[in-house]
Amino acid sequence: LGAALERAIGSVRSLAFFVGAALVSSALQLAVSGETGIGLSGVGYALFGFMWKARPRFPSFRPLVNRPVITLFLGWLVFCLVVSHVGVMNVANTAHFAGLVFGVLLGSAMLPRWRRAAIVGATVFCVAGTVTVFWAPWSPMWTCANAWRAQEEGDHDRAIAGFTRAIELDSAFYMAWGGRGQTERLMGDYDAALADLTKAIELEPAYAFSYLERGWVKHLRKDYAGAIADFVQAREVDPDYAWPYGGLAWVRATAPDPEVRDPARAVEPARKAVDLAPEEANLWTTLGVALYSSGQHAAALEALETAMDLPDGGDAYDWFFVAMARHRLGKDDAREWYDKAVAWAYEHEPDDEELQRFRAEAEDVLRLRSGPEHPGEAAGGD
Repeated sequence: LGAALERAIGSVRSLAFFVGAALVSSALQLAVSGETGIGLSGVGYALFGFMWKARPRFPSFRPLVNRPVITLFLGWLVFCLVVSHVGVMNVANTAHFAGLVFGVLLGSAMLPRWRRAAIVGATVFCVAGTVTVFWAPWSPMWTCANAWRAQEEGDHDRAIAGFTRAIELDSAFYMAWGGRGQTERLMGDYDAALADLTKAIELEPAYAFSYLERGWVKHLRKDYAGAIADFVQAREVDPDYAWPYGGLAWVRATAPDPEVRDPARAVEPARKAVDLAPEEANLWTTLGVALYSSGQHAAALEALETAMDLPDGGDAYDWFFVAMARHRLGKDDAREWYDKAVAWAYEHEPDDEELQRFRAEAEDVLRLRSGPEHPGEAAGGD
């Protein structure tokens, strides 16, 4: 069919036809289902629809688009609807119908009798397809995507509203449950976060993100064994997902519970995390902390320096351990790094229990008395 189309209307017009059919069929499938589907069937139906309607203008199409071919295309259209409805196969049926309508409209535009109406219809169809890429409030996926964007911008209230709306549109949409759970964790509502993330896992046990987020919620609730269990499960669900390795390493390296803390077993998952995502500063920090906690001070300092050199790297989580590692290695500037960490923690995370523990550990290593609450005051030393 494609070769016959190109011979009839030329290479440039054929290319424009294929691109237009791909955009329209994919866009409308996206608007309905939240994904574009995989394959070229929407374009195939557009090709068929065009040649079916344009046969009076292009007689060369008639031997190709004959009764058996028409029966095949229309029969397959119905067959795909049936197998999707009964759950045998998830077919992008909207792409099929959108491509067919697009092709029929353009084919009709080749005929003088229907040209004006067909051109108007095709234009409206293309505009509708374009608009739905940017505005589809009936779509749970579109609504969820806007909620993720709001969360990234720090607008947690708008993010919660968006995820909740996506759940109202589709109560089985596990990504919306997971997104709302993550936002609730960031807002400090750990009970709600735990409930939503557990619901996401019930809906889709193969979604590693939900286990990861629930692990961090448990970590914040001081359920360190539960956090490790969730990180391990996330790793098993998706072995190429870096963050579960990072979470597992962090808890084993830093947990105050002696039954859970195991720095020697933290190094391997931390190395795996940076191997999978070497551009993530937080994972290099985790490796540095794991190495320091297991007594590998020079290697720890190297990992922490890598973290600080990356975008978004460099804060008190790095600097407390840099101070301790440099002190262990006999460097004379450890106190400067400690003071820098204290100032950052006071300004950004004054109530963070984990940073307070790291500060106390640094004071012990650097042999400082308990530091002042305000970073502008000098801390005494032995």
